[in-house]
Amino acid sequence: MPEAATAASSLAHREAATPSRAVKNRHDSRYLMSQSERQKMKTLTLLLSSAFLFACAGDSHAVVRIVNDRGGLIQRYLDRYDGLKGTGQTVVIDGLCASACTIVLAKIPSGRVCVTERANLAFHAAWDFGAGGRHITNREATRMMYSMYPAPVRSWISGRGGLSPHTIFLRGTQLQTMFPRCYLDAAVFLRS
Repeated sequence: MPEAATAASSLAHREAATPSRAVKNRHDSRYLMSQSERQKMKTLTLLLSSAFLFACAGDSHAVVRIVNDRGGLIQRYLDRYDGLKGTGQTVVIDGLCASACTIVLAKIPSGRVCVTERANLAFHAAWDFGAGGRHITNREATRMMYSMYPAPVRSWISGRGGLSPHTIFLRGTQLQTMFPRCYLDAAVFLRS
């Protein structure tokens, strides 16, 4: 009996020390990769995982950049910013945002709006075309626009005589005291 136990123990030891057929195949030269092939696999894995992470990033990380928007029809901007409001996107004002463009200040939560050093907001009274193509102030639309702006912007406008046919500009330090500063560096978005 002791010989049988020793033989069984020896057989079990040899089987444990001998790789299985599947493990042997892994060491077969057909399955070995060169250094460059391993590097290509690592690179491919890194690219695929980066693409996956990028694809999974939500809209909340997206940025809408306003650079040279001269405004237009009020209703068009109301609709545009109503659509943008629910996306979670941040709005970066990085240049001129004039006239109806400034509705962005009313429609997008202030925590999602930031300004760069180039930001320049232009305000004036709303108007319609009159006879002969003349601009005629639309008092109702002007009141509506004014009432929509955040309190610091309304106060600033009031301090300059209110909305009138004459355009007033909010930029620089005055603007940066009302909205957080943002910095654009290539594709990187940073908020202070």
